[in-house]
Amino acid sequence: MDADSLVKLAIAVTFFLVQLLIRSSKNKDTSESQPSSSAPPEETSPPPMSPIEPQQIQNIQQQAAELIQRIAKLPKHTRILGEALKASIQQDSETTNKAPREYPSDEAREHYERANLRLLVIKELLRMRQSARVGAHLADAEALADSFLKPFRQLSQSSAFAFARHAPICALAQSEQEAIWMGLLPNTYPLIFVPRDFGQNLYRWGSLPHEIGHLVWHRAPGLADEVRDRFLPSQNGRIPIGNTDGTIKVDPKEPYGAWLSEIFADFFAIMMMGPSALKSFIVCFKNPEDPNQVCLAHEGENSHFSPHPPSHLRVLLSARLLVRMGFATEAKNLVQEWNQEHQDPTHLLLPSWGPTIGQFILSVPVKNILEAGEELVINLYQHRYQSLDGREPRSIHGLVYSPGSDALVKKLAPILARGQAVRAEPQWIVTAAIRAASEHPQNLKQIKEAVAQSIIGRNTDEKPSLASQQKASFSTSLKQLTPKDIQSAIILRELLPRRRRQPLFSVQPPKNIT
Repeated sequence: MDADSLVKLAIAVTFFLVQLLIRSSKNKDTSESQPSSSAPPEETSPPPMSPIEPQQIQNIQQQAAELIQRIAKLPKHTRILGEALKASIQQDSETTNKAPREYPSDEAREHYERANLRLLVIKELLRMRQSARVGAHLADAEALADSFLKPFRQLSQSSAFAFARHAPICALAQSEQEAIWMGLLPNTYPLIFVPRDFGQNLYRWGSLPHEIGHLVWHRAPGLADEVRDRFLPSQNGRIPIGNTDGTIKVDPKEPYGAWLSEIFADFFAIMMMGPSALKSFIVCFKNPEDPNQVCLAHEGENSHFSPHPPSHLRVLLSARLLVRMGFATEAKNLVQEWNQEHQDPTHLLLPSWGPTIGQFILSVPVKNILEAGEELVINLYQHRYQSLDGREPRSIHGLVYSPGSDALVKKLAPILARGQAVRAEPQWIVTAAIRAASEHPQNLKQIKEAVAQSIIGRNTDEKPSLASQQKASFSTSLKQLTPKDIQSAIILRELLPRRRRQPLFSVQPPKNIT
């Protein structure tokens, strides 16, 4: 059986497990939207599920206990997996034990399959860390994630702000995109998927505070609702619908109903890393070969916008926030760099629908949508939120990149550019490294090595030598994997979202646009 056939078989075998988990996970957020369907699924009665046997429950508990003992003997950076496994399997097995008495057989089966899937995922996460280099990079990513959560942990300790202890676990994604999953493991352990080139591409490190922003958005009690109620009391993100006479009216605030979570995550990254975060966005978003793509919004499900705004708008809104933070010159230079690479875009391309012409792309002046987002910039930076203990985000200690932070980063950047390690919080090491790479692109290799030596990964005592890192392989060939390995990897890939559906273009635009 060739590799493609093996992958297809693995997808078929594991798909029903993933669907069970997706239905049971209410607190999910990812960096991409889920696939949409052109027609609703047919109503069918699922086949009855077989009852759970006590031996099946005992088998999962025994596997978990053995794996926890194994993890306890491994290097410190794997211990977090043991903690997460102990919590998740205990939670699932207790529920499953009660299930035969308290739930119908199909619900009992769902609890059992979820426990089985979590166990399989923990095994895959452990396999990823067997490589010294991969383990070191994942430990670094976790240390960096912890540093971005520090302001909210401190706020929860010093005020009435309720923010649960979060210990993010990082894993390699079977995809090019970052993502965060907040329902796979217990809520205390959000799982962040990082790209395979995470350790090779410094600018991808700027994605991590964005993912942590999603975590804050969903885990800070009442924050998302308070922001939405203040800024978007009636907008829910529906795409523009034309009238029968060919006219169409665009509410410039309406798309933000779908984009709000992503914009908050972008703003969180900017507030934490300043100009370096925007530089990361520019490098990762740019598409000079096809400038229209950075202006294109996508349609999501049920005639609503996809959660992701056009890249061009994300860059411009982030620059507006930088100006508010006192970095107007840096914002101007970065926007100029972006515009030069994309032929100075002036319009956004929005998916729309007309009764007589069907689906089409609507060209809207970017300034109209941008001006509507200006209020959001102000709100997310300086409005007092009851959900944040009555504080403005800019007043939360450690949250906003300040002139003092900038001075520290400017001090660290030239040291990293020379390939020398520094001692500082992971947040400032990565921020300074991005600045150093921007100013000294010819020194990129030694900057990356200096970063690897500078960050002390979570639950690690020291770094492996650069020589051992260079010998270790960061990726595994498909041909070297067994069918079981592929099945585990496919499960992780299936947990990540599919690519966004592309809107259709039409030749004729609507008659009038307001």
